Amino acid sequence: MNKTPQKIAFLVMRLQPQQKGHTDLIYKALLENDLVIVLLGSSQEKRTKRNPFSTADKISFLKQTFGVSSKLKVIAIRDIGASTKEEWTNHVFNTIEKAGLKQPNRYYSGDDLNAMFYEDCINPYIKEKIEVIKVDRLETKIMSGTEIRNAINNGCESWKKHVPECLIGLIEAKYPKELINPYVENGKLK
Repeated sequence: MNKTPQKIAFLVMRLQPQQKGHTDLIYKALLENDLVIVLLGSSQEKRTKRNPFSTADKISFLKQTFGVSSKLKVIAIRDIGASTKEEWTNHVFNTIEKAGLKQPNRYYSGDDLNAMFYEDCINPYIKEKIEVIKVDRLETKIMSGTEIRNAINNGCESWKKHVPECLIGLIEAKYPKELINPYVENGKLK
């Protein structure tokens, strides 16, 4: 009896913070695959303007949103300053291998820029071409992580409708207060 090959997906995201586009992409991957691996990028950074949340913070966002699931595995991945597509993709697959997880054969992306890293990519561990599934987040009108961070920094409440409701309090609690502009409130000078 032929066994259907497992569909194992991976996503690489910074979640600075997790917004509704990230959440929708992960839900889609969970519905369509046997296993989903989320690699949390820029894991070496925390409490900076670009990466205010730590890896532990980002894991707590995912647990708050998705609960604990044997289908969802989360691992941290460091930036390496890769100069080629191959150098980056090898780093991704090596990180998955070192974590002891099954190697993926599908990649989920929220835009063309991130998808291009895995188009025509062969996973060297399983010798399979990666299937790329794109969901264009630019069509959703959801704020990007950068826009959300800017709104928080400037005291605007608009960001709250762009993140899962269950994360608003957690994001507010974990966001470094020293990054918030003390001279601005609701987008206007005090």
